[in-house]
Amino acid sequence: MKKEIVSLCCVLALLGGTTAAFAGAYGEREQPEELPSSAPAVPAVAPAPAETFGASGSYIEIGGVYVIENFDASSNAASMDDDNARTPPLPVTSYRNSGGYQLRAGYRIAPWVAVEGEWEQDLNFRDSVEASVYDLTVNGKFYPFASRVQPYALVGMGWVNGLNDGSSHENENSLGFRFGLGVDVYITKSIGVAAEASYVLPATGYLSDHGFDTIPVSLNLFYRFS
Repeated sequence: MKKEIVSLCCVLALLGGTTAAFAGAYGEREQPEELPSSAPAVPAVAPAPAETFGASGSYIEIGGVYVIENFDASSNAASMDDDNARTPPLPVTSYRNSGGYQLRAGYRIAPWVAVEGEWEQDLNFRDSVEASVYDLTVNGKFYPFASRVQPYALVGMGWVNGLNDGSSHENENSLGFRFGLGVDVYITKSIGVAAEASYVLPATGYLSDHGFDTIPVSLNLFYRFS
């Protein structure tokens, strides 16, 4: 009898140890080092900002100009009613188109409008003696949209000077207007080229009376300050 009791106790002890082992395997909380490690956070990469053309800012522009003379031949006769009769310039047929240069500095106020100052010198409209036109105007440029290629319209007003060494009127000044159409083409965000055709119209004085109108066609390089 004693032998059976000892055997029963051994069986119960074995069952109790087995149950505890299973309980530890399935019910015991995992240690921190046993938890699956989370994946390392990938740093967020900000998208590259899109290039913007036509943002507000200042710019400078320089280039060459080919000037088509549009002088009025019918105005070359001196007025008989002028008490201070002026010697008229030579006939238009003695003039030719001229080369020249432009300098501009301006500020893009908004994507659709810019204001600039422009200096232009048309070098020589005559073969034998100098006949030049200088003008200094303040221009407004108007852009329909801002992109890498930007057409624009231009309206300006300022001072026009005509110098003709072959005439008694060697140096004449006038209020003048400039009207034009052009296009800016950006090579980079800061550098580009500009092509423009405009019309310079003297509005007062001798240059207006004798029709010293010019048509400048320009090709310039510009730089925008960021």
